[in-house]
Amino acid sequence: MELYELLEIRTNVPGMRFVVIMDPADQWLVYDEVVGVPTERDGEVLVALSREAAERLASEANFSCAVGMLVRQMEPAGSYDFER
Repeated sequence: MELYELLEIRTNVPGMRFVVIMDPADQWLVYDEVVGVPTERDGEVLVALSREAAERLASEANFSCAVGMLVRQMEPAGSYDFER
């Protein structure tokens, strides 16, 4: 069992990829459920956050992920943009 699993306090909706967890130091982090590690944004790991900041960043990440999935579903077959 990983350390992050021991003191999990989630403030997420079931099925969301990015969740908010309290770490052992009573600070908050954004955790990526798919990859199994704390989330990075712009090269910075999202740890040691206030609860409010972690919730906002997790919400933004989940929204961005959902929008990306919708865009990929709407693209016609064979229209992948290799510059992305």
